[in-house]
Amino acid sequence: MQRATLHNEDNIREKDVRIGDTVVLRKAGDIIPEIVRVMTDQRTGVEQAFFMPKECPACGNELVRIEGEVALRCMNPNCPAQLQEGLIHFAFVMR
Repeated sequence: MQRATLHNEDNIREKDVRIGDTVVLRKAGDIIPEIVRVMTDQRTGVEQAFFMPKECPACGNELVRIEGEVALRCMNPNCPAQLQEGLIHFAFVMR
């Protein structure tokens, strides 16, 4: 494993994960790697804090974090990315 996707802002802040960090990963569940810890002793000073986007990259609408969830969501029903993913989901389910 060489990479992990981070979608939980609370987890990023709790573990102090920064862009450019070296991290220890482990397999969590079937596939998804989990960051166990950050190797802070290997930081060089060029690492940068990561901030979640405030706007949807596809349509520019404000992103919302629904209470009790960790992910940000675009609430625009006409968002081109959401329309595309909805079509892909529909096509996959119907086959």
